[in-house]
Amino acid sequence: MKKSLFLLLAMFALAVFVSTGFTVEKKAVEKIYTMKGKVASVDTAAGTLTLPGKKGDIVFATDANTQVKIGKEAKSLADIKAGDVVTIKYKNADGKKLALTIQVPAPATEKKK
Repeated sequence: MKKSLFLLLAMFALAVFVSTGFTVEKKAVEKIYTMKGKVASVDTAAGTLTLPGKKGDIVFATDANTQVKIGKEAKSLADIKAGDVVTIKYKNADGKKLALTIQVPAPATEKKK
């Protein structure tokens, strides 16, 4: 009787420890948002870009991983000017809107006559 009880407890303990090793943690999926608008201001020192929104200005932070493109060319935040139309892909991080990509359409070229 003691042997079977000990064996049963040992199997239960083994099952508990083995099953906890197989638990899979689900990663939180980061939601990516897109916004298009006309740039109100650019602060290269702070690394921010501001677009007007329905409820006030929306400030987007940038970091070293933020990709800035004008047309197909890689550029920097300093190349964006107030009045440029941009499309920003961003995520919410640490209470801020962190720009992942900032895309400015290529300037229209004049057709030759």
